[in-house]
Amino acid sequence: MKCIHFVGFLGLFALIAIAGRGMVAAQSAPSIDLAGIDGLQHAVSRAYGPDMTAMMNSFATPAAPGAATPSVEDLMKNASYVSATIIQYDNGDHASSGLDKVNSSAMPALQSGFGTTFQESDLSGFGDAAKEIKGSEGQQGSMMTFEAILLRTGNFNYFVTIISQNDQADHMAREIATAMLNNHAGDGDGTFSADGTSSGGIWKLLPVNGDADLGTLVVLGDEILFPVPEGTPSS
Repeated sequence: MKCIHFVGFLGLFALIAIAGRGMVAAQSAPSIDLAGIDGLQHAVSRAYGPDMTAMMNSFATPAAPGAATPSVEDLMKNASYVSATIIQYDNGDHASSGLDKVNSSAMPALQSGFGTTFQESDLSGFGDAAKEIKGSEGQQGSMMTFEAILLRTGNFNYFVTIISQNDQADHMAREIATAMLNNHAGDGDGTFSADGTSSGGIWKLLPVNGDADLGTLVVLGDEILFPVPEGTPSS
């Protein structure tokens, strides 16, 4: 059985390294064990982040006369990493209880990690029920922001989590959650591709490269969380 990671660890540690932060932020991003969630049918996740190819190309492009060559810190200072997860249940009651379990599992770790900056509030206009969670760490100029939207719509839970040095993290989370609510699942299980090009089925609910809701973010990869594909090691 796999877990829901509230932030992709690759992006989390990249931002921690850039910001020069310690382990508190890492400990503030919990994972949720899917075991014991009633009525679970499918769970998938897609990761998004900065376009590293475009960043590398900027290094290869000579700077204009008199202009400074951008550093990695310059290019990454507004970087954001996003995880979008969909859980499908057999009915709406299980979707409701499943969301409650995620909330009760995640909140203590987040509240402990972010301390006085932790905020949790109900969010209206997003599905049948939704919560917004915020936290931040760091000093002015190197602040990292955590933003999460957890919502239920019909037989589904959607989770959008962001860790970012961009002050628009809350706007980004809402844009991506809105896009997921506006999309429609396809028939069947769809086709899985770990490179982020999965299609059909519930994968159709997730934004893809080129969607306006992603801004400058690109898809980094896809993962099936449940049912775990045969031969996949436990996480």
